[in-house]
Amino acid sequence: MSPVPDKSGRAATGRPRCTVGLDLRRPSHVAAVAVDGKAQLRAWASIRGEDDPVALTRIALETLSARPKEVRVLVGSERVRVGVCEGAGAPGAEEITEALVAEGHEPILNAAIASSSAESGTWLVAACDEEKARSLVNGLAELLVLEPVLVVDQLLLLEQLQPGAAAMEITGDELLIITRPADAAPLTRSLPAAPDAEHTRAEALRTLQTIGRAQSIRLLGARRAELSQMLDQQGLNLHQEALPACGGEPLPAELELAWRLATSIEPAELSSPLLAKRRQSMQWARRAGMLAVAVIVLSAILVVFGVSAALRVRAVQSADRAGLAALQTQIQQLREAGALAQEVERLRGQLGPRGLPWPRLAGPINELVKRSPPSMGWERLSMIEGELELEVSSAGVSPLVDLELARSALEGTPGFSNTSWDEPIQNPTAPGLRQTLRATLATPPGRARETR
Repeated sequence: MSPVPDKSGRAATGRPRCTVGLDLRRPSHVAAVAVDGKAQLRAWASIRGEDDPVALTRIALETLSARPKEVRVLVGSERVRVGVCEGAGAPGAEEITEALVAEGHEPILNAAIASSSAESGTWLVAACDEEKARSLVNGLAELLVLEPVLVVDQLLLLEQLQPGAAAMEITGDELLIITRPADAAPLTRSLPAAPDAEHTRAEALRTLQTIGRAQSIRLLGARRAELSQMLDQQGLNLHQEALPACGGEPLPAELELAWRLATSIEPAELSSPLLAKRRQSMQWARRAGMLAVAVIVLSAILVVFGVSAALRVRAVQSADRAGLAALQTQIQQLREAGALAQEVERLRGQLGPRGLPWPRLAGPINELVKRSPPSMGWERLSMIEGELELEVSSAGVSPLVDLELARSALEGTPGFSNTSWDEPIQNPTAPGLRQTLRATLATPPGRARETR
């Protein structure tokens, strides 16, 4: 029997839409913070349990009691390799890989990359195995029903440091040091977290000497006191920033980096072509779902207003001038409904070339997206003489299994009939397989077949 997770936190009131920051650098601990659109702290959660980040994240989100509009995930050295790269512009995957190999790291064939600009034309860069990043994203996406953003802790701290400053944090059994000299490349060090060890003290002081003793050193995390004790009486300008309060209680220091992540304006995120393609597919599916809901709501409003207007017109025929005033009010309501119709057309236009050719297609497509495996990619969608033709791809560990699940999802989606498909072929534009699926859009009972 699994042990009961140890959880603490403070829930948000009113279920506000928030940006959520998740610190998943330790597999047995999830630190979660929710901030609103004004960067105000609304809720926090600290969950400890077995090494299952997805399960612990589910408990953390339930504790926050907020509606996530964006989820940012902080990852560290267990998943990511960090180095320094020189260049005038943002480095690409090849330049980042070469820089990491030059620093002694093994090359990564398919890497998710991120970079953050520093002084003197240098960049702090990070890379991790794309399959590991996609595995974490897939698990969280199924839980969140939106695509999370992966951010590297060292890049996040560099972005929030002023030139000539440094930051230190003890997380788990690791002491993390990052410096941002005003006239040199950034420097990061990872040392064993033993504040009473003289070797660790000497290495930390040697690293901090790269910025000089006149600048500030920011102490972070739950073990700030240990860091302060280790560096006491060394002539350093130590600084511990006050954390915001939630419900009259200050935010626990162990959630500081999750809070900094949630309030960061544009953190440098880990990305790759496949991750970007997956995010685009999910955005398209969410827009299609929003359009379907808007069409249903507008249809209901127009029906109610239409029936109400007809009854009012009949009453006006035998009423006095007071009835005419009521009719004018009803006409104004119909004009407002027309404005809602224009808003729906604007949403339809945002879909661009992927606009829905049939009003009844939005609902079945939304249901198909929910039933399809997360690793499935959408390549093409078209309607030809009432027949839907979908072209899907999979570059996962088992592409044949993913495509089989996609076919089963199509067969089981209400609103589609006469399903068929071609044999899977090798994807000509990316790794994996591609397959064409076909289905007929079913006509609801008692309704004539629609024409364009």
